[in-house]
Amino acid sequence: DKRMFGFLRRHRTKLLVGCLISAGLYGAYVIRQRCAMLEAELAHEKRRGAAVLRGQFYANQGAVLKTGRLVMPAIRRELEAMADCDALVVRLRERSAELSTEEKRALWQELKNVAVAKAMAVVYVVSLTITGLVVVFNLIGRYVGSESNFDAPVAQLPGGSLTRETQQRLIDRASAHAVDILPSAVVSSKNAVEAVLCDAQLSEVMSHGDIMEVLKQCRAHIESHLHFQALLSKLEENSAQDNNLDVLIREFRDIVESPDFGEVWSDILESAFQHLGVLLLEAFGAEKTAKIHLAKIIPKLVKVGGRLLDIDDPACLSGCLVDFSSVSNLGAIVFLSGEKDIYSAGVIDR
Repeated sequence: DKRMFGFLRRHRTKLLVGCLISAGLYGAYVIRQRCAMLEAELAHEKRRGAAVLRGQFYANQGAVLKTGRLVMPAIRRELEAMADCDALVVRLRERSAELSTEEKRALWQELKNVAVAKAMAVVYVVSLTITGLVVVFNLIGRYVGSESNFDAPVAQLPGGSLTRETQQRLIDRASAHAVDILPSAVVSSKNAVEAVLCDAQLSEVMSHGDIMEVLKQCRAHIESHLHFQALLSKLEENSAQDNNLDVLIREFRDIVESPDFGEVWSDILESAFQHLGVLLLEAFGAEKTAKIHLAKIIPKLVKVGGRLLDIDDPACLSGCLVDFSSVSNLGAIVFLSGEKDIYSAGVIDR
């Protein structure tokens, strides 16, 4: 025992320093462990938050698709009334014997103009409809928490919670507005086709590339005369003193009138017309690379226009638009209150 106490006295400084170092190392180890646990918890919460946002965002996009399917029949009815290719075809078939050569030629020319204008109008109106609904549903999504109600909304409205009644009023207005836009798009499309194709004869031969160039020229004419952002922004504010609805409509206008939206809208239109071009190429069938008479191209355009509006066709433009990256990115930016770094937020994948 004396030897032990002697050893401790002689080496007490070293032992004390050793104990302090050991305690420090252990403390550092504990802190590192706690930091690692905290980082893991934060990463888990971040992933959980991203997963919740992602779920809400894709629910918004699903609601856009569902509402678009409900609006398409009304758009189709109005479009048929304003650009009725079928009625012209029936007149040409059933009254052929009664018509003079000049009358037949005039009907064919009218059918040419209506068929091309109808296909153009479909692309513009459906693109406007779906784009408007994407903004509306993701705008609503900002202010509505997840269905579990455990997660707070992305943003708050000055008028308090966003009720289901206000949400539905905004959705109804956007849906009705899509039909209201249709006459302007049809008239502008007809004017463009008459200007670009006025001298084109039915006997003229064109390839798929030629007719796409015609559509490109028609687009330039239409877009120089019709301001689609202004058309889309014409949602009237509420007259029933629904303050939250008024706030949402003003936010909708601010979004669609912005220069950034103009760039996105150009991308969306480009993708939509590319989709039309793919369907038209399919309609050419074995004649994809050949030049064929314009009289044969007209029925193909009529068919493509019908497919773009047919909600039961996988090629329906409303369904395809929701999957376009430009549309998804727009929805994510609106949903995240203008946050443009949508990938790091985890809402959509790169």
